[in-house]
Amino acid sequence: MHHSKAIIASLLLMGTTSAQAQLRPLGEPGWDFTLNLSLGYVTSENNFSTSDDNQTITEFGSPEHKTSSTIVYPLARVQYTTRDRRNQFYIGNSSEQISNAQFQYELGYTHQSPKLGEVTLAYFPQLPFLNSTWEDPYLLGAPRVETEENATGARIAWQQFLGTPLTVKYAYANIDVETENSGSSASLGLNEAQQQLLERDGNAHRLELETMFPFAKGWFLRPAIQSTYRDAKGEAIAFTDYTLKMGVLHFNAPHTFIMNFEGGQSETKEANPIFDKTIEQTQYSGFFIYDYAGIFGWKNASLNAIAGYTQSDANVDFYNSKGLITSVGMTYRF
Repeated sequence: MHHSKAIIASLLLMGTTSAQAQLRPLGEPGWDFTLNLSLGYVTSENNFSTSDDNQTITEFGSPEHKTSSTIVYPLARVQYTTRDRRNQFYIGNSSEQISNAQFQYELGYTHQSPKLGEVTLAYFPQLPFLNSTWEDPYLLGAPRVETEENATGARIAWQQFLGTPLTVKYAYANIDVETENSGSSASLGLNEAQQQLLERDGNAHRLELETMFPFAKGWFLRPAIQSTYRDAKGEAIAFTDYTLKMGVLHFNAPHTFIMNFEGGQSETKEANPIFDKTIEQTQYSGFFIYDYAGIFGWKNASLNAIAGYTQSDANVDFYNSKGLITSVGMTYRF
């Protein structure tokens, strides 16, 4: 399940190359550095959120607390493009990921072939202090203790797969909860075998098929289908998820507009021993991203803004959640 899902994203490194019918060169040869600084406001209704206001819950119902916070976050990317403009090495955020409202730091390599398409290989390391969860999310009537939830993995994205209009993506992540005490509260009365059903350590696999095509001058549609399998130690945490996506992109220099909409369903492999049923969820979200290039007459600067909303409705109220983010930021390319 998507117990804790960060909804931080930013329009860093956005370009129009991904929307073109033909692949363009990756960039100017040599080194390039991009820095983004954004100010955002986040609200959340989620029993798994590690906000201080959400530390104590009293029942297994819908989220009792609505939390909010102001965030300031810098993002950056350093890349090197070879002289032939067909190979690129980078560290930081991927523009292809950001255009899908996904945020992660990566060490990656992209190779472009006019006949075969463009392939990106990337590794995302464990980054401390960025992700957190509760040692025992199901503890009632007492302060819950925070712990780190780390993910390490890799992904591959192949645009214009073998010369077709398809993009194929696969990602793998190893998930590790530093201190796992799910279901250990004596008041729940779970035995050791039942507690093991709630262990969150494990692996995640994600496969996605995507395409893009124009429907009017400067306008593009980007439909996609995505499947995720979470293979956790606890079979009540393991789940399968299927998601449909639709992106709408508009390019009218100096303006860029991107809207992403998603809807999906997931179900756990085994019944949760606390609620005595498998957890079924319906999730949907929408993100709007805007970029204005050349703001204040600065050739290498752009203004960007984002608004995003996510919601999950489950057959067990405890897993219901809502989240909203708005942010504005500046990007500068050196």
